[in-house]
Amino acid sequence: FGFYWTHRLMHMYPSLYKYHKVHHEYKQNNVLSAQHFHPIDFLISIALPAILTTEIVRPHGFAQLQFGLWLLTANFDDHLGYAFPWAAVRWFPWSAGTDAHEYHHSVNMGCYGSKLSLWDWVFGTDNVYNEWRKKRWSLVD
Repeated sequence: FGFYWTHRLMHMYPSLYKYHKVHHEYKQNNVLSAQHFHPIDFLISIALPAILTTEIVRPHGFAQLQFGLWLLTANFDDHLGYAFPWAAVRWFPWSAGTDAHEYHHSVNMGCYGSKLSLWDWVFGTDNVYNEWRKKRWSLVD
């Protein structure tokens, strides 16, 4: 929830987007783009939600380590430029596909939740992506 909102805010306000646009220098996702961002962007959209969640939930250190490794894996998967059908990050309800993040980078809007599509669905920020996806797959059929 925290990442969704900080990521969305980074796109909404030009004063914040000037930091986030460093991550969007890559129009085609690749592994290098996964960890390519401005330090201010990192502090606001990655560190702040993580620190707040840690303070509120107070998870065990091992759980934090597992979650951190999961996030790193999911972030690399988002930026591979290829969707491995067997990837563990697709096994869960509301997990967003790699194409959602690819779409986000190509048009620079919507799909703010990264691997979790729940908040995009709740707040309607995946509507344009869903239309694009329908058109894309209708061309394949």
